[in-house]
Amino acid sequence: MSDRPRQPADAALTTGKAKKEILDYARRIRREGPWLARRHRSRLGEVVLWSLGDALRALDEALSAPTPDHSEIRARAHAADAMIERHLGFARKSHTRRNIESISAALIIAFFIRAFLFEPYRIPSGSMLPTLAVGDYLFVSKFTYGLKIPFMDTVIASWRKPKKGEIVIFEHPKPEENREILIKRVVAEPGDRVRLVENVLLINGEPYGQARVVTRTAPCFLTPGQTCASVAMGPEGQLVRSAGCACEIVELNDGVDKTWLTQHVAPGNTCECSVPDDNASCIPFVGGSSAPPGARTLVENRGDWPFLSDPEFLRGWPWDGSLGAAWRASLPTGEIEMTVPPDHVMVMGDNRDNSADSRYWGLVPISLVRGKAMFIWLNTSSPGRMFHLVH
Repeated sequence: MSDRPRQPADAALTTGKAKKEILDYARRIRREGPWLARRHRSRLGEVVLWSLGDALRALDEALSAPTPDHSEIRARAHAADAMIERHLGFARKSHTRRNIESISAALIIAFFIRAFLFEPYRIPSGSMLPTLAVGDYLFVSKFTYGLKIPFMDTVIASWRKPKKGEIVIFEHPKPEENREILIKRVVAEPGDRVRLVENVLLINGEPYGQARVVTRTAPCFLTPGQTCASVAMGPEGQLVRSAGCACEIVELNDGVDKTWLTQHVAPGNTCECSVPDDNASCIPFVGGSSAPPGARTLVENRGDWPFLSDPEFLRGWPWDGSLGAAWRASLPTGEIEMTVPPDHVMVMGDNRDNSADSRYWGLVPISLVRGKAMFIWLNTSSPGRMFHLVH
């Protein structure tokens, strides 16, 4: 069944609504006629083309008259419509076909945008506090660094690589352990020498980001449902708890125009935290592997890196396991730098003592970086965070 424009009733043109219906109908005929004629010209004879052209020109003259005569416009639109239906009715689309084509076009556009331009991402944990909160919905630019074939790591074009200070989303470099898409901040680029000394990140021997301690009293962990307390060893070996968990918030800047905050457990403090769900980022640096939901775990300040006391501190780096325990044992504590190899970046969470990142599972190949975080477009629990640019 062809999708012929609905013809207005032949009632007297006494209302503005009736006149508008006539104009809408006539303009649709005026658009549809030439398009169908050009598309199917080979199936129409010269006489039909001339006749249809005359009918459409007459309609055009009526529509462009200084004082439109709606009765005349209606009559000429009817005449052109009848001719189109007679000779080109086979090409008019049904309502179903038009709807399918509209939906298909919308899906193709949405796929193109998601595959090549922007991708939505929801922050699942508190590893990027205080910059990004649990429940923030971001738009991630997928074309900042280049273009890839969707669902593959094959690069179509590349115009630049991630830079220090940028927040990126990426595929976990050890998919056998974690298949999540993660978000962290790039702290070192290829060729950079990296150390963390007393909570200060050193890049090539210099403090990165011109650190400035903002406050020492803020609570460390803000994951919804999570509670934390400071704990210390009592005189008889028991844990003594006190409310809250002291945290240092540090302001960093890129030396140009962007500033951001990081936080870590205050030196000398140990925190006991509840883990409200599987997505919580409270990493048990003391006492082994991740705790089950609802458990409690200890988090302490880890102000130095590499962790020379940890037999796996090179895990995920190019020297992983290749140099042996004897070489590691010969390294002077706190004096080793790690060099980022070509085509990799080092990433860390802004919540320094509550983030599983390159310090624990290694470097991120640049080929696994999917895009750069741009701005927060939604947070249902904190509307004031909407449309904030991400630094």
